[in-house]
Amino acid sequence: MKGVRVSSSYGIDAGDGFLAVVRAARSPRGLAFTTVLSGTGPVTEDAGQGAASETALAAARRISIVAAALPARDSVVRRLTVPMPSVARARRVLPSLLDVRLPFRLEDCAFAFPVIRRTPDGRVDALAVAAPRSAVERRLAALKGAGFDPMILDAEAPALWARAQSECPATGTGIRVVAHFAPDRLVLAVGRGEDLESVVTLREGLGAAPSDASDGDRAAMLQRVRPVLGTDGSAEWIWTGPRVEGDPEAVASFERDLGAGTDVRWIRAPEPATFLARALAARVLSAGPAACNLRQGDLAHAGFASWGLAAGRRAAVACLVAGLALAAFQVSLTAWVSRREADVQRRLESEARRVGRLAGVQRGQELRMAKDAVTRRNTALAPVASLFEPSAVPRLAGMLRLARQSGLTFEVIELADDAVRVEGTSPDRDACGRIEDFLRLQGYRTRIRRNDEAVDGRVPFTIEGDRK
Repeated sequence: MKGVRVSSSYGIDAGDGFLAVVRAARSPRGLAFTTVLSGTGPVTEDAGQGAASETALAAARRISIVAAALPARDSVVRRLTVPMPSVARARRVLPSLLDVRLPFRLEDCAFAFPVIRRTPDGRVDALAVAAPRSAVERRLAALKGAGFDPMILDAEAPALWARAQSECPATGTGIRVVAHFAPDRLVLAVGRGEDLESVVTLREGLGAAPSDASDGDRAAMLQRVRPVLGTDGSAEWIWTGPRVEGDPEAVASFERDLGAGTDVRWIRAPEPATFLARALAARVLSAGPAACNLRQGDLAHAGFASWGLAAGRRAAVACLVAGLALAAFQVSLTAWVSRREADVQRRLESEARRVGRLAGVQRGQELRMAKDAVTRRNTALAPVASLFEPSAVPRLAGMLRLARQSGLTFEVIELADDAVRVEGTSPDRDACGRIEDFLRLQGYRTRIRRNDEAVDGRVPFTIEGDRK
C-alpha cells in the first residue's frame, strides 16, 4: 500500500496439515529471514498460537506487515497483451480484457495485475490474477480460525515464481517450472525465462508410489504434468515446499514416473519447507510494481486501511511543513532579490552619470541618456578629432605617380575617407586597372566602368568606390 513503509514483514504458509511463519527484515546485505514456525501436526497447532500472537502484536504496533496467500486452486492466472504503447491507457482497458477471459463475472471477484510492462514491439504485457470473492472470504475465514489476520492476501503462484527468480535465477529462456510440493497440493508455476505463463494445481495422486494412490489418480496426475515440460527437451524444475524435505522418496518417485528427458535440470530450493512463507514476506518489502493484494474493497483489512490513512496524513503534514518552509524561503529570496536589484540600480545610475557627465538620470532611461550625451559630445569634438585623422595627400600622390607611369590622364578626382571617384582616360583598357588595384589596397570597394575607345585611341574610364 502506498504511503506505508516498514522494515520487517511476516509471511504465512497455512495449509492442511502444515504451517510455516517466516519473518523478513531489511538489512545492509538485503533481506534477512527468520523462521518463526515450521512444521506439521498437533504440536504445530499449539505453537501456531504463539506465532499468531507475535504477528498480531507486530501489526498492532505498526512495525510489520503480515501476508498470506490465496491457494492457486482458488484463483486463475492469465497473461494479457494490450496492442498499445501507453501503460497508463493499458491499465484502463485491462479489466475489460480480463473479464472475457474469466470463468466468472469480474464484478464478483477480486483481481490484481502484479506485472504490467511495455514490450520492445510497442505493446503492453500484463499478468493478471483473479479469484471469486467467495474464495477470498473462505481463505480469510480459515486464516482467522488459525489465529491469523493477514493485511495482504497475495496470489500463491506469482509469489512462488518471484521468489524463485531471486533464489534460483533463470539460466536461459527455456521452460521453467516452480513446483511447490505441500501435504495437500502440488502447485506448478510454469513459464519461460522470467515470465510466468500458466499454473497447474494437483491434489490427487501425490503419494510416494503408485501403491499410495489409485492407479487412475496417479496416471491422471502424470498425464497433466507431462505437457508442462513441452517438446523442446530442456527445462528447469525447481522443487519447493515441505514435502521436498519431509518426503524425499515422493519427490524421487515423481521424477522417475514422469519420465522426463535428460535435459531436465532438477533443482532443490534452499530450505524448501519455508519457501512460500519467505516468498510472501519478501514480496511485502520489495513489492514495487509486482505488488498483489486480493483483499480489496470491503474485504480490505480495516486496520491496514487506517494505517495507510495515517501514513497519508503524515505525508500531508510533511507536505504542509515543506510548503511553509518553501514560503519562508520565497520571502527571503524576494527580499534578497530586491536588495540586489536596488544595488544594481544604484550602480547603473552612477555609471550613466559618469559616462554621460550628467547631473541626474531618469530611472529606466539611464542607457539612452548616457548614449545621447556621448553622441552630442562626440559631435562637438568632431572638428578637433578630424585634425588627427590620416591625410589624403599620400593616397593622392600615389595615384598621380601611377598615372604618370601608366600614361593615364585624370579629369576628376574626388577623394574622401569613405568614398572615392576618379574619371579620366587610359592608353588602353588595362592600364586604368592599376588605379583600381591601388584603391582596393587602401580599403575601398571599387567599381570600374570603361567606355568605348575615343577618336584619339584613348579609353575613357570611371572608378567609384566606398569604404566598408
